[in-house]
Amino acid sequence: MIFISACASRPAIDGDTFSERQVSSALVQQHQASLAQVQGFSIQGSVAFFNDIDNSRDAARFNWQRAEELINFRLYHQLGGTLARIEQEIVAATTGNPVTVSTFINRDGDRFASTDLNWLLYQHTGMAIPFTLLNQAITGVQPDLPVRQQRWYPNGTIAMYHADLSQWHLAGFASQVHFGNELWQLQFGDYRLVTAGAGNLLLPHRIEATRDEFRVNIRINRWRPELKEAN
Repeated sequence: MIFISACASRPAIDGDTFSERQVSSALVQQHQASLAQVQGFSIQGSVAFFNDIDNSRDAARFNWQRAEELINFRLYHQLGGTLARIEQEIVAATTGNPVTVSTFINRDGDRFASTDLNWLLYQHTGMAIPFTLLNQAITGVQPDLPVRQQRWYPNGTIAMYHADLSQWHLAGFASQVHFGNELWQLQFGDYRLVTAGAGNLLLPHRIEATRDEFRVNIRINRWRPELKEAN
């Protein structure tokens, strides 16, 4: 198990970043190897949604738990209570291949299920939120799709990249709807050392996803990563 003990870097949104040729590939690989040990997590924070077309903004707090085959996300206002919940579970199918079933629960308790979480969120929020991508990227690990214009901090942590979600559709993650331009820019910052097992792990506490005039700004107040058990 590999952990990085370098000093925390400045946020990607306003910090210095480096290209693949400029950054140490050994540090990048070391940090990615440490993140690969994260099997699940429990995080708390706040999220804001910005639409620059109509100059609108919505903000709320969240609790987010991810286990090996289960995701539970709760969006809430401190005084207004739960706004929405997302549940996602991998279940066995009659074909023998596992299927991921997602459920969106609105503030009235109504439940809506689908195998396509991004489409489910679009149906019931009106926003094209890249939750599937954020669920992979939240730790700062590279997602399992090609990325462009990638940048790093000097200590090997990811600072930013562009991810084309249409690549997932071509690879079998077919969505029920396409949102036009599916190129998202993700920026990471405010990396801090978080206790993980017997060591420390550098994890981002600020993430921003941007597509055209729509932005999702995530700030994490508390990380509780769960590591894979050693063989």
